Amino acid sequence: MKKVKAFECPICKKTKPISTSGVGTGYGKNVAGETICYDCCGKLDLQRMEDAKPGDRVHLYLNTEKHPRVVSNWPGSLKLNCYASSNGSHNIAGTREDVWFGNDEIGHWWGVQYGEYTQICHCTKLKRRSV
Repeated sequence: MKKVKAFECPICKKTKPISTSGVGTGYGKNVAGETICYDCCGKLDLQRMEDAKPGDRVHLYLNTEKHPRVVSNWPGSLKLNCYASSNGSHNIAGTREDVWFGNDEIGHWWGVQYGEYTQICHCTKLKRRSV
């Protein structure tokens, strides 16, 4: 019988399996180094965005294949629809895509993705909705 590795998330107290499929682990680490489940990763990322001040930054992932555009955290447990997007050129990366997303709870954010071969979106909290 195959033994399944598991961990208990210190936030939700649920026992979750550790994935060995090679695609993802099924867990992340918080700033204290604790092993937390993907669902709680999304909740912590959302809380961090709610607590952020204008000018604070986070790194998310931009899915450019969908309309409206969607930004998410790495495991996909946090997904936010963008309410505006714009394509442009960049002197080094060739292209850039700017997106605007958020709501009254987390505030409004602007993100930019440079180039065609990445999903990393550099996001900055705005003082107010600008688009």
